[in-house]
Amino acid sequence: MESLSSATSLIAVIQLTRAITRICRSYLSINKIQEPREYILGLKEEIAALSETLEPLERHLHKQNPTKASTAQNLVENIAKCSAILKSLKDKIDPETTQTLMMKWGFQYLEWPMKVDEVTKIIREIERYKTSFWLSLLLNQTQSTHLLINQKIDLSRLHIAKGAAFNDYGNQHTECLPGTRVELLRKIDHWIETHKGKCIFWLTGMAGTGKSTVARTISSRLKEQGILGASFFFKKGEQDRGNAKLLFSTLAKQLGGTIPQLLPSIQNAIKDDPDISGRVPKEQFEKLILQPLISLNSGSTSIMLIVIDALDECDQVDHVRDILELLPYVQESRSVQLRFLLTSRPDLPIRLGFQGTIDHHQHLMIHKISSPVIEHDIRLYFENEFLRLQQERDLPTNWPGVRTINTLVERAIPSFTSITTLFRFISDDRWSATERLEVILSDQTKYVAKMEGIYTPILNRLLSNENEEESRQLVHGFKNTIGILILLATPLSANSLAKLLKMETDKIQKQFKLFHSVLDVPARPDEPVRILHISFRDFILDNKQKGKPFWVDGRLVHEKLTVQCLKVMQDGHYGLRKNICNLQNDTTQRDNVDNDTINRCLPSELQYACRYWVHHLVQSHSSANELSTHALSFLESHFLHWVEAMSLLGIISEVIEMIQRLRLAMQAERDHEISGFLHDAWHFILRNQQIADTAPLQLYSAGLVFISEDSIIRRNFKNELSTWNQLSTVKRTWNGRSSWLNLVSFSPNGQLLASGADDNTIELWDPRTGELRQTLKGHSSWITSVEFSPDGQMLASAACDDTVKLWDPRTGELRHTLDGHFNEVHNATFLPDGQLFGSGFDNNTVMRWDARTGELLELIK
Repeated sequence: MESLSSATSLIAVIQLTRAITRICRSYLSINKIQEPREYILGLKEEIAALSETLEPLERHLHKQNPTKASTAQNLVENIAKCSAILKSLKDKIDPETTQTLMMKWGFQYLEWPMKVDEVTKIIREIERYKTSFWLSLLLNQTQSTHLLINQKIDLSRLHIAKGAAFNDYGNQHTECLPGTRVELLRKIDHWIETHKGKCIFWLTGMAGTGKSTVARTISSRLKEQGILGASFFFKKGEQDRGNAKLLFSTLAKQLGGTIPQLLPSIQNAIKDDPDISGRVPKEQFEKLILQPLISLNSGSTSIMLIVIDALDECDQVDHVRDILELLPYVQESRSVQLRFLLTSRPDLPIRLGFQGTIDHHQHLMIHKISSPVIEHDIRLYFENEFLRLQQERDLPTNWPGVRTINTLVERAIPSFTSITTLFRFISDDRWSATERLEVILSDQTKYVAKMEGIYTPILNRLLSNENEEESRQLVHGFKNTIGILILLATPLSANSLAKLLKMETDKIQKQFKLFHSVLDVPARPDEPVRILHISFRDFILDNKQKGKPFWVDGRLVHEKLTVQCLKVMQDGHYGLRKNICNLQNDTTQRDNVDNDTINRCLPSELQYACRYWVHHLVQSHSSANELSTHALSFLESHFLHWVEAMSLLGIISEVIEMIQRLRLAMQAERDHEISGFLHDAWHFILRNQQIADTAPLQLYSAGLVFISEDSIIRRNFKNELSTWNQLSTVKRTWNGRSSWLNLVSFSPNGQLLASGADDNTIELWDPRTGELRQTLKGHSSWITSVEFSPDGQMLASAACDDTVKLWDPRTGELRHTLDGHFNEVHNATFLPDGQLFGSGFDNNTVMRWDARTGELLELIK
């Protein structure tokens, strides 16, 4: 009971830390506080760190008693002492009990009540208790700690969308200015705090109304309060964040870190299906999120929030509909009450998707908030930012004046993106702020749309005072740098973009420097450059701008990027080649190749080209006479090198999709040569995906040996066969048997390779030497699948004779023959617990077997 009492006390301490954090935040939001600001911020951060240590300790104490009585007693005493210190601190700084709020010019002013040395002393004491609690957690959680480490290692096998979390490096932007969005944030806070609030809060707004800023603000608050489960910020134009393929795997990995109790179930899902990140969203959601949630068995119910921003920037409408249908199912959980804050434009597909969740969501339209409230927030932003700029530049105290601010406010409403873009343009420190402000105010353009009124003056400024030839060069430079940047599938640095485009880095950086108001340009040329808001991309590509100097033809840009990607991959110095990472031998497994080696041998521009050349080719909508010839030439020379590179990058599953996209894009063409190659490549990768994913260089040995003699791939790359050329020729052809997808399998230790032969036998090979170890006979028809058990002690083979056979791969002994299928068996797959699934080929029947005894456990139709 002592453990439970300690956990209860910890909850009170955690609540104190959250209260103090909120109070510190209120002081920090007051502009008048200057001298103690850094100390307040330091105190706030130390309190947050203490909370992050206490939360896992509280969860642990709810599950088990401490291992040593002395440790438990010391823990109880430290909890009590820490609680007393925090209560005293809260009483000292809480403005409701220590001082009266003064109103002046519409702002709240607070006086920080503690001296700097007092704050420093408190920080040191909190650091000491934080360390003590952390040690207690380690001492009382030895076995659990080892378990969590193993589970985190397993979670690393999940493919995630990099940069998708609200606080990821590439996703850093401003939060709501203190004093703005007050009513909107209050409504969201009320939804969060309502015990029986609806599962989903849907915040909609037109482009530029500040939805993402609100989402970041809420995410930051939830993080401080310890109730942010996960976040995902969609972003159009960034491949992994521009679709929902990795949404649920990304959320699951974050949830595993914030709710450790979910880890065992997520771990099991990964073990059952190592490629779960590549499954359809519905399957990912059910196995990685819903089932783990339902499996929790806690005595209390807690609320955790997931923030999903910019749902309208997901480029697959079907996936958006799936997401909206799936999310309400989390309400089946009885331990964790998971809620979702979603933001999007009010696009029709999303509105239709929400019609099926009327009972489960609360809706607020950000652009329907009253105009006086929006005007107040925009005016406050301009007043604060111009005051800061005035002080930095030593401008007149009455600059820019009430009339100017009124004009800017009127022009900006209701777009919050426009005000930040305008101010970045005006405050660029390479120019006179006064002159740039005059450019904005004097522009007489009749605005077709809000964004045009913002971006047109910025772009036209480049052409002012330039003659015709200089203007032509400026526009040309814009289209060949910024025009390409906006259509990249994922952001690149100036260095990488220069290498991809075969340009000088200095020239690209000079272009970027002209557009600081619309681009996020880091100081270092090796860090990614991003557009600040998707509206700039939309504006530049808008066909309504066609004929104007800065309009960009997206199809031509995609065509150019396709050509440049193909050139980079075929470069004679640093392009693709066999064994590009100089691996020791053909059996070296991908998991044993470190990231530094991969990034050194496959620089970022080459990685980009490998992953996205098909994307750009498809988006270019080019005919056979333009790009297909280039694509065919590349594939004929470098197909295996490309597949090797994709394997090393851990994205071999994307090759299948890319080939399929090529086939669909070119299906109307009459170029039989490229269609024949793609047909052959499709079958090759389906048969050899496991080989490539396990040991990339086996593509040139086992991959080539176990395909037909008349295969185009084999003919093109026969000179790259490794140690396997002493084997007999494989004479079979495809014969339309597209069901032969799993005829080759590696043992877990990489010491054996099993293959299904065309004479109804299974052959076991030494993958290092190509030596045939054993031939297993017993099937009476075609082999359709071979697979090793997780421990390598058994081999399963399925065949068209309606059976699955289990073998001892060391001796070749037949252990069991699993009968009872109603038709030829398509697949046999081991599970981690020793059971085996055998699935019927034609009648969609699945049989579950005990692999140790050969007993049929379940028949599923």
